Amino acid sequence: RLIIPTLDSVRLESLLGLVTSVDKQALFVGGPGTAKTTAIKSFMSAFDSDVIGQKSITFSSLTTPQTFQFGVEASVEKRQGKTYGPPGGKKMIVFVDDISMPVMNDWGDQ
Repeated sequence: RLIIPTLDSVRLESLLGLVTSVDKQALFVGGPGTAKTTAIKSFMSAFDSDVIGQKSITFSSLTTPQTFQFGVEASVEKRQGKTYGPPGGKKMIVFVDDISMPVMNDWGDQ
C-alpha cells in the first residue's frame, strides 16, 4: 500500500513523536479525509511490539461505554488494587478513532 505524505500527515506524525517522547496523551481533530487515521496507524506501526503494546478502537453508533471498557480491559492486566496496565511491564498506546460520532438522528441512520 502506497502512502504519499501530505503536509498535514507530516505535521501530525511530528506532533505524535513529540507527545509520545514525553509520555503524554493527545487528541487530534480535523475534517474527514485529512489522513488522521492513516498517519496515526503508520506512526504506531513503527514501534517494537515487544516494548509498546497497541490497541485500536473505532467508535461507531453501536459503541457503548461498556464495549469501549471491555475493549481496553482486554488489553491490560490487573496489577494491584484498582491499578491496571499493559502486560509484561510494557507501555501501551490506545488509539480511539471516530470519537466524535454524531448522536443518532430522528431517522436512525446516523
